[in-house]
Amino acid sequence: AGQEEQAMEAPQLDELKELVKVSLQQNGVLANLKAQLRAAVFKVVNEEAPTSSKSRGSAIMQSTEGALAVDLIREFMEFYELHSTIAVLLPEASLEADYPGRSPLAMRLGLEEGDKEPLLIQMLKSFMTASAAKAQTSAP
Repeated sequence: AGQEEQAMEAPQLDELKELVKVSLQQNGVLANLKAQLRAAVFKVVNEEAPTSSKSRGSAIMQSTEGALAVDLIREFMEFYELHSTIAVLLPEASLEADYPGRSPLAMRLGLEEGDKEPLLIQMLKSFMTASAAKAQTSAP
């Protein structure tokens, strides 16, 4: 009788596991846990890797443009609440440096601080508008 009970419980347990897995995926919990695990792995690997073997990502902050680009990407991710992605980006690219925040970044780039869209999108729109205007003036 004991084996029959176990045989009947196995499909129910498998069903329960599948329901929990699907629920965790739908709620984003599983993706968040995977991102946290990736971030922890990158952090450990970067701490233990010799300086010469670290990724090119660690050189990003060496130039003003690189630092601004990283800040724009981070602001974009924060705008869309991609916290798990940020958690992976920071250790992978050795970006434990201070982030100025949206307001100082917008001011530095001469952009509006409004909260309707990320600063990166504002820059793209501005660039595309300027490019279109330039193309019209240079057309025969």
